[in-house]
Amino acid sequence: MLWIGVTSIPIQIPCWWVASQWAILRYVAAADHGTRRLRLHFAVDELESHHKTVLSDDWGVGLSLQWLAVRIGYKHVVHGGFAMQALRARGIAQFVKRKKRGPFKCPDFFAVDVQDRIHLIECKGNQEGPSHIDRQFERGREQKQNVRFQNEGLVAQRLLTGVAIAGQSSSWLSTLKVADPPPSEEESYFNIISETHPPIVDAFKKVLVVQGLISAGAAAAAHRLFPSETVVANERILAKTPTSYFEARGERWEGLVYELSFPVGIELGDGGRITGCRMRFGASMKLLATLNAHTTTLNGEEKLVRELDLDIVAEREYEKSDEHGIDDDSPKLPEERTSRHATIQHGKAFLADLELLGK
Repeated sequence: MLWIGVTSIPIQIPCWWVASQWAILRYVAAADHGTRRLRLHFAVDELESHHKTVLSDDWGVGLSLQWLAVRIGYKHVVHGGFAMQALRARGIAQFVKRKKRGPFKCPDFFAVDVQDRIHLIECKGNQEGPSHIDRQFERGREQKQNVRFQNEGLVAQRLLTGVAIAGQSSSWLSTLKVADPPPSEEESYFNIISETHPPIVDAFKKVLVVQGLISAGAAAAAHRLFPSETVVANERILAKTPTSYFEARGERWEGLVYELSFPVGIELGDGGRITGCRMRFGASMKLLATLNAHTTTLNGEEKLVRELDLDIVAEREYEKSDEHGIDDDSPKLPEERTSRHATIQHGKAFLADLELLGK
């Protein structure tokens, strides 16, 4: 859920400030918290079909990005549309022409691995079952082919991910499927003309910096440093946002803190109870001090972004948490496997975390 919020922050200064909180506000109670198996609460069946489709799409993004970021060890994950804007602004991405068929859309996300190679990711989700993932992959295969690299050696994988989310009456388990089909020879919409990876990675990092500043309430700083990327029609929304100071993971942060009390508590299968949640989106106080002292020049901005550590710091994942054969009535798991806290940290620059509150 945290991934959905982090990746949905627009790089143009938004009026839709709840983007970072959207997934938690909408979906925190949609799961059946009475079991450790991932399945939807029975009440979700009463939703209209388009609401269920949105849920499937969002969860397809969040679950896939978490799994890929942990398993592959990505340094950066950036929204595909925002990344393409940054690449085109640098003259790295060129629009070619419309294909005769297929969706006019770039992949959902670009990612960078530890070798600085690029991964293109298209995410799908459904509530119909694992077999439906393959049908969704047909469209996803077209979408991730819409971007062609002049130097295909910069590309590591063109991934398709599909998540089938089980409901109360499903005869199948929630399933994640990942595929890397070979590229087709069809003409693409966009051509990435860089022969080396640094200009591409720098464009991605700029998007991450802008998103991190906006989510932490530092929209004015984002606009001062990156005015062309953060165009606003109404300067009044750049007014100082009340922020909070907090410490987490050995660092001091300044940002936005949201606490939400649930009108009805969520009962857990282990006897616990969730009564609310807290979300924090912070920027390093050291980074903010550096930015506030920074004299705006194009070369200075580029150097600042290039040298900034934005590598994803992933929390340890308990490897046996995916084991099969665990029934709903088995004993409570050790505390390390029932954490109610999640964190996405970009180096020592930005932090997003979520904690479920209760007994």
